[in-house]
Amino acid sequence: EQFSKQHPEATVSVSADESTEVVADELLETAIDNLIENAIEHHPGEPTVEIELSAVNETWFDITVRDDGPGIPERERAIISGDREITQLDHSRGLGLWVSRWVVRGVDGRLLFGDRKTGAEVTLRLRRADRGTSE
Repeated sequence: EQFSKQHPEATVSVSADESTEVVADELLETAIDNLIENAIEHHPGEPTVEIELSAVNETWFDITVRDDGPGIPERERAIISGDREITQLDHSRGLGLWVSRWVVRGVDGRLLFGDRKTGAEVTLRLRRADRGTSE
């Protein structure tokens, strides 16, 4: 609702196949807000942003943000995920993905990038609070 008011050109929707408690702290909202804000601000036109909440298994629960924008460059994805070394000349351009990554890692979660032909997909994978800790 907040983003729809601030960005009336954007279409933002939320779907959930179930709800559950997850292991998180008060910064989870900041992580989600950063992903939605990135999806809207990096879109050249009228963005469509979909937020999906879904159970993965008995241990994990996903919050996925998808958009129909230009996507996240492979170089950026590699730096954020740790697959590419950060140097003075090769580093990330923004803080939104970093903040989201730090938040989920701080609660033993994961930040994952999806493979999309158009747009971007970023998932915050969090441990379910009502389940065990086995993978």
